[in-house]
Amino acid sequence: MEISDCINFILSNTQNAVFSYFKKRLQEFDVTPSQYSLLSCLRSQDHQTPSQLAQAMKLDTSSITGILSRMEKKDLIGRSESQEDRRSVSIYLLPEGRALLEQVDQV
Repeated sequence: MEISDCINFILSNTQNAVFSYFKKRLQEFDVTPSQYSLLSCLRSQDHQTPSQLAQAMKLDTSSITGILSRMEKKDLIGRSESQEDRRSVSIYLLPEGRALLEQVDQV
């Protein structure tokens, strides 16, 4: 069997093509596909913990930490500490993040 006939090969190539297309479309908004996914998760349910977001996006927590830091620098999201447990952080959308989602959704 040729490699190009393997379902795994076909699915991987398709996934790469879709991701590349999506990444190109998001460039004008200065956001990555992962950042867009995170914004979408927060739109569905605001005030989630980093581990909840990681679980929803099927990523490890260390990957989420970097994404959150970059998004916070862009003023797309904010963080708030729990009053009961200062180690617990909640992530929420800022108005700029909501506005960006509306723009991207139109594309």
